[in-house]
Amino acid sequence: MRNYNWIKQFNSKIVCFKDLPREHQMAMTYYMSIDGDAWGWMGVLAKKGVNLNWDNYNYAQKRAKYLLENSLHYYVRTYGEKKFGMVDIPIQALADRIISKNPIVNENGWKNLKELNEWYGLNFTIPKHSNKNRWPVILATTCEKVDHEIIEDGWHRFNTYIKQGAKKIPCLFYI
Repeated sequence: MRNYNWIKQFNSKIVCFKDLPREHQMAMTYYMSIDGDAWGWMGVLAKKGVNLNWDNYNYAQKRAKYLLENSLHYYVRTYGEKKFGMVDIPIQALADRIISKNPIVNENGWKNLKELNEWYGLNFTIPKHSNKNRWPVILATTCEKVDHEIIEDGWHRFNTYIKQGAKKIPCLFYI
């Protein structure tokens, strides 16, 4: 069962994968193919027998994005009818939910998004993300996760967008 009722207030849309903006398609494809491996190493990745060297994470990530982008048509053809939710959530609304629901926030005593963002910046190497054509974060909308994780994938992007002064965060969620 999926829980996305709180998201509806921000004028979310249900869209087939093939109709998502390219940045949204890439974020979901990367997550489902590489981080989660639910969609497997298809298209160019499989044809080329790519073995990404994760010892050099930045290079591997760039290579994976390049190869996935070149095989995006395969994912669109294969998963084009699969539906996802799409929404832009004001940063403060998303921050309020994270601060109120995430147990790690309570454990560390953070009182606001600024404190969380500062900690994140000190503890993780955040790759650069464009402030144009932003990849969305992927919201946790399964019952097991919705009450504490809030963001399933895209914490680096989320924290980068905060530093860039974003007013809204592009988000995807499962249906």
